[in-house]
Amino acid sequence: MYRSALAILLILSAGLLAEGSSVQQLSVTELVNGSDLIFKGHVVELRSLEDPAPPEIFTRVTFEVQETIKGQSPGSRIELDFLGGTVGGLTLTISDMRLPKVGETGIYFVESTKRRQVHPLYGWDQGHFLVTTNPRGIEIVTTFDRRPVWAILPDAPADDTIQMHPTVARGLSIAGPSSSNTGLSVEEFKQRIKQLAGVK
Repeated sequence: MYRSALAILLILSAGLLAEGSSVQQLSVTELVNGSDLIFKGHVVELRSLEDPAPPEIFTRVTFEVQETIKGQSPGSRIELDFLGGTVGGLTLTISDMRLPKVGETGIYFVESTKRRQVHPLYGWDQGHFLVTTNPRGIEIVTTFDRRPVWAILPDAPADDTIQMHPTVARGLSIAGPSSSNTGLSVEEFKQRIKQLAGVK
């Protein structure tokens, strides 16, 4: 009886979220100021779990924290819960939900460290950046879909590139995925974010 009721609630919530998961495009300044925590980390585990009260399924992503860029350090590891996943025979799917993947290294903008949300990264994909190494051996920052970040211009209007990719915050200049030898280095990206956050 419990699992039948849970399945009905999950189906109803999934339908509502699928219709309402459109996320407002943020400016880079809003992205930085609206995040409780910004950190560089490495994804080590994903686990789907079931919470009976209220009934929901969520996926817990465990990160090794390599550096805290803004906010209070969470320690060597942090766990973030994303709504959705599969437990037993029950699946909850959220429209437009893209989770970090095991093995990836990135820079993550966490909206709140105190409460569970549908998606813990501020602006969903807008708060999800990847770290990759270009052919010259330099670590650079890309968007979640691997488009190198060229520049951060927080007060600039959205250009044509950003309009084609509304999951990218306004003020970011991005390149195509084939331009992996260009873009801001991790150090340049971090320094720009710290400047916007007022962190020394």
